[in-house]
Amino acid sequence: MADNKPVEPTLAAGMTEEVTLPEKVDIPDSGDPATLSMPPVQPRWSGAAAVPDSGPRRSVWSRLRDRVSGAGGRDAGDDEWPTTPAVDPWADQPTQVWDEAYSSVGVPMEEMPPTRLDGTKVEVPAAAAAGDGRADRADRADRADRVAALNARLDAASAAADVVEKKAAEAAKAAAAATAAKAESARATIAKLLAEKAEARAKAEAAAKAEAARPKFPAPGTYPPPAGGSGLPPLAPRAAPAPRKTFSLRKLRPAPRPAQTRPQVPIQPRRPAPPPPAPWLAKPPKRRGFIRRTLRRMTMLAVFSLVLCCALPLAYWQIPAARQFPVSAVLPATFSDLSLRDTSSARQAVERLAEQLQDAGSSGDAFAGVYADGNGKRVTLFGATGFRLTPGSDVSAQLDRLSGELKLTDVSDYDTGEFGVHQQCGVGRLDGTSVVACVWADHGSLATVLLTRRDLDESAALVSQLRDEVLQAPLQGLV
Repeated sequence: MADNKPVEPTLAAGMTEEVTLPEKVDIPDSGDPATLSMPPVQPRWSGAAAVPDSGPRRSVWSRLRDRVSGAGGRDAGDDEWPTTPAVDPWADQPTQVWDEAYSSVGVPMEEMPPTRLDGTKVEVPAAAAAGDGRADRADRADRADRVAALNARLDAASAAADVVEKKAAEAAKAAAAATAAKAESARATIAKLLAEKAEARAKAEAAAKAEAARPKFPAPGTYPPPAGGSGLPPLAPRAAPAPRKTFSLRKLRPAPRPAQTRPQVPIQPRRPAPPPPAPWLAKPPKRRGFIRRTLRRMTMLAVFSLVLCCALPLAYWQIPAARQFPVSAVLPATFSDLSLRDTSSARQAVERLAEQLQDAGSSGDAFAGVYADGNGKRVTLFGATGFRLTPGSDVSAQLDRLSGELKLTDVSDYDTGEFGVHQQCGVGRLDGTSVVACVWADHGSLATVLLTRRDLDESAALVSQLRDEVLQAPLQGLV
């Protein structure tokens, strides 16, 4: 039955057509009732419109060239898409206009009721007016009572504010008095501190003046020496020396420890000897490592003896500390053209110098002596023996201590030709006397030498020779 339905023909693009269907269609093969008649179909939009023909689009450069040269041809604006006319889909289509939709319809106007109302004021009865008067009087009386109560509250608040203000004024006065008392106390404390500081400054100035008034050490004695003196600077009186710790090989030995009882180890029972082998069995082989072990031990002993015989002297000459410590100081009776002064005054001066050197912190055994000749040249020597780890810094420290008193200048280092020995000499003046001060230090000794009537180089050579004469090593005669 689907094949018998009417089919609408397809319209061409941009075309319209009126299709007229028969009023009644008879279908003999079907048992359906007869089809009713339908009204004629109105023209409809086919969904497409006539599109104008378009030619090939020209390039921008071609259109620009024609525009500049003025050549004929198609207008350059035809190829621009903004100038292309739009396609109207309703072109050439009949459209219906419903005029009755825009026609005006006349509606009769009805008259509105009047809006003016006369007599809108409501008259109040006389009885109601009298009642309102009494209410107004009662309201005014109540209002007066409220005003009076409010005034009473304001008066009470004002009185309370006056009381609070008085208390605040009294508290402010008390705080001001306390602040003034604190300021006065601080002022008194500051004045006391200033007075104590001024008193301390006065004491310090008095002590400095007393220190400056003390006599300084005179320069080493010149020829001829004063009567009954040794020519050495007098020593200031000193207090009893406090117990000090000195470095010595004897003190390096540890104190003997108390005997301790060792725990007794229980005696282990001896293992029983193995039974003798049967006579018919072969004898066990003998141990063959005894000779080898003996030869090995003898070889090691020979090598160790060779090292002791050869390496120790070599180390003694190659390591400065090995031959510079320990040493002992022995003053020779004569030295060069000088002779040791062995008078009582010289011995006392030497002892004072040695004690002063030990009090300065030098450890070990102190030595001192005074040498002189017949021409007024004098050499004063004082020092100490003991191990020193940094002899170079010890020489600089000793010269710094002497610079304050002797005002040394032209301080120079001098090479003694021995590794580990440091020597410095400088020229100074004390109380108008020219003095050459030399200091030597090595790993086993430190000494200071004061020379008069000699130049710097001659004094340095003489001090180096004096060191070789004074110091004696324990192995010096054996090696």
